[in-house]
Amino acid sequence: MSARAIAAACAALLVASCAMQGPAPLPATSPGSEGVALLNAGFEEPTRPGENCPVSWNCSMHNDPHSFRFFHVNGGGASGARAYCIESVGKEPWARMTQVFGMEKAAPLRGAHLKLSLAIKLDGLTLGGAGPLMIAQGGSGQVLRNSTNLQSAKAGWQRFETEMEVPEGTFLLEVGVLLQGKGRICVDDVRLERTARPPGAV
Repeated sequence: MSARAIAAACAALLVASCAMQGPAPLPATSPGSEGVALLNAGFEEPTRPGENCPVSWNCSMHNDPHSFRFFHVNGGGASGARAYCIESVGKEPWARMTQVFGMEKAAPLRGAHLKLSLAIKLDGLTLGGAGPLMIAQGGSGQVLRNSTNLQSAKAGWQRFETEMEVPEGTFLLEVGVLLQGKGRICVDDVRLERTARPPGAV
């Protein structure tokens, strides 16, 4: 066998190996950060019968509860066997899927600088954007601070993040994803990290 043929065979084997292994896993946390535990962060748990939201997550939308569809997709996610999608099927302007930290879990995070990152895949997005979302609420339900990083149409799976310092008066903390407008967002591999406060952060 010629040297050229051997090189071509090796290249083919390398491509096949990469295809079987899939994308290399990302580190659990960024350097110098501390992970904050989330439940069902990869959406691997099957949705319970009669429910339209993943286990350990809350799904909400503006007004009409039938204006958005929430559903699992098997295969083709950023990692693991599944991802979860939100799709606009009505006239309402927004929907979100969040994991809620009540006072017991939110209190230790007061004053902390948090980074929320997730893998998203957008399809047919118009009249808005979609991406990671964090909301801190006070004892009366008032919004103390929120942070988003909404994206327009992107090709394939990409990772986006948003950061926020948790106010001292926070009683409830929501972290997750927001869809504004029409289209579909699929989400996978959600990560929440406690990080050092960058210069100028609010």
